[in-house]
Amino acid sequence: MSPPVVTLTIAGSDCCAGAGIQADLKTFSLLGLHGLTAISTIVVQTPFKVHSYQEVSPETLTEQIQVLLESYPIAAIK
Repeated sequence: MSPPVVTLTIAGSDCCAGAGIQADLKTFSLLGLHGLTAISTIVVQTPFKVHSYQEVSPETLTEQIQVLLESYPIAAIK
């Protein structure tokens, strides 16, 4: 059995898991992919309302992506 394909998602983090990296990871898992994440925004929301959000600094986002690209054989980026 070959190892799963490694896929990176660059997205926001949705605390209720209906969107963003949480939803992407669910989809990747269903497709048999190994999902990695780089978080761009932290969102406080429900299915009905966005209460607040905090953007991650460009430097932190860039560092997340660079470290993952150096450490994993990423085959696809979403």
